[in-house]
Amino acid sequence: MFLEDGKGSGKKAKVGSKNDLHTFSRIIDEFIHDTNSGNAYVIGTAKLSLTAGTSSVFYFKNGESATMITREIEIYSGNQGAAADLEIKVIRNPTAGTVISDATAMTVNQNLNFGSSLTLSSSTTYQGADGKTFTDGDTCYHALIQTEEAKGMKTENFLMQPGNAIGITLTTTTTLDVIVMVVLYQLDLD
Repeated sequence: MFLEDGKGSGKKAKVGSKNDLHTFSRIIDEFIHDTNSGNAYVIGTAKLSLTAGTSSVFYFKNGESATMITREIEIYSGNQGAAADLEIKVIRNPTAGTVISDATAMTVNQNLNFGSSLTLSSSTTYQGADGKTFTDGDTCYHALIQTEEAKGMKTENFLMQPGNAIGITLTTTTTLDVIVMVVLYQLDLD
C-alpha cells in the first residue's frame, strides 16, 4: 500500500506489511536552520575591566516579534592577578539599574549568517561596566567558577518571548578583564 502526498505531485510513501512507513527524512538542528534563514545572532561586550565586587555587564531585551532562545552565554576572562572566583548570575527580566538608565550600546550585535541583512533592530542591547547595576529582576541561573575556567561557558537555553529581557551580573574577588558574548536565535516552529 502507498500513501500519496495529497498535493497532486504523485509522490508516494510506502506502508510496509507491518504498518511501518517507509520515507526518507533528514534532521536539521534548529540553530543551523535559523542561522541559514538569517535568524541567529551574536551579541557581545567590549573588553570590560572590572574591580573586585559586583558589576552588571550585559542586557538584552527582546523587541522582536518572535521568541528568542539563547544558545550559549560565553564569558572570557583575562585575570590581571592571581586565580580568583567569578560568580555569574543570569537575571530574568531586569527593568531598572544603571546598565539601563546610563545606557551604552553593545559593541557586537551581528547576524551569524554573513549573507543576511536581518538585524535585531527592534531589540535593546546594552553593555555594562565596572560597578553598573540591575536593581530588579530574578536570578534564574547562578554559577561559581575559577577565572581561568571562564572560557566559553555554556548555560541552559533561555526562552525570551517578545518583551522579555536577560541581564548578566558578575562578581569577582580581584581585578579582572572580561568579554561577554551571547549567541541566540529566533524560535521558528514552521
